[in-house]
Amino acid sequence: MPGYRLGREYPWRCPPRSPAGSALRAFRASRSFEEGCLLAVNLGDDADTTGAIFGQLAGAYYGERGIPASWLEVLAHREMIGRCVEDLMHIGREEYDRTTS
Repeated sequence: MPGYRLGREYPWRCPPRSPAGSALRAFRASRSFEEGCLLAVNLGDDADTTGAIFGQLAGAYYGERGIPASWLEVLAHREMIGRCVEDLMHIGREEYDRTTS
């Protein structure tokens, strides 16, 4: 990513304490899925968990269109993941309809 540097300053003053907190900080400090994901996984500690949590937050916020195309092209099991997403959205809609009618 052009201009990305691991050592740049971030808008918080204390070190991250948990993967969830780190993911949220990366989400709030970034302006794109790519920028935030790189930030999240480069914070160290439990990087895979932090990245997974960030991906959930940012995926919900930016949607599939926010994920770099070059990342999606090499995503293993992309079609299966897409079907799971569609199934979860269907279940969510059904539950919403059931509880709001």
